Amino acid sequence: GYLVRLPKPTVAAMDAVRALLADVDIDVRKRALSCLAGMPDRRDDALQQAKTWLGDPDRAVRDHSILLLWSSVQREVLAPPWRWYPTGFQNLLWAWESWQQPATACTVFEDAQGIARWALKFANDERPHVRASAAEVLGQLPATADSLAVLAKLAADDTSNVRKAALLALAWHQHDARSALPVITKSYGEGDWLVRAAAAMALRAVHQ
Repeated sequence: GYLVRLPKPTVAAMDAVRALLADVDIDVRKRALSCLAGMPDRRDDALQQAKTWLGDPDRAVRDHSILLLWSSVQREVLAPPWRWYPTGFQNLLWAWESWQQPATACTVFEDAQGIARWALKFANDERPHVRASAAEVLGQLPATADSLAVLAKLAADDTSNVRKAALLALAWHQHDARSALPVITKSYGEGDWLVRAAAAMALRAVHQ
């Protein structure tokens, strides 16, 4: 970590970091990748390495790479007025049981489109916290017709926390979420105060 925090890392320092990416100790490899990703001019190298590690036989390495790629995808999306922590994404990873998935299945995390297709599958999960997490993730990805339709459906969910998460996600999409105005407007007049507050945010964002 110290090597890449130098004002201008030397060629020797960068060679040392690349060597650490192949270290036998998993924690050393993960730390080296995180340090590389923290360098703006080396971030592309780190992301390419993360994509390579999606096929790593060790689950901890795969999950570390997945979370790094997710953080990169978030940066591609116009930042909303507020930011969620990555809890929703991590919840979906647990629901997906990433440790039981074959390494080849992890290639879905290479770009925003793949992550969106993956997240959409959790919208019908029987567990409310998983549906809410799906809404959170979809809110942080570029809006598509499919994702907006699913968020509108989740905004009318039977569970308050799911509705709130979906309404906040629609707020993130601002004017792109105009197709969901009917359910947003309906939510503004019913449900608990958290749902109504989220609906108010969505209404304001959609009309910006």
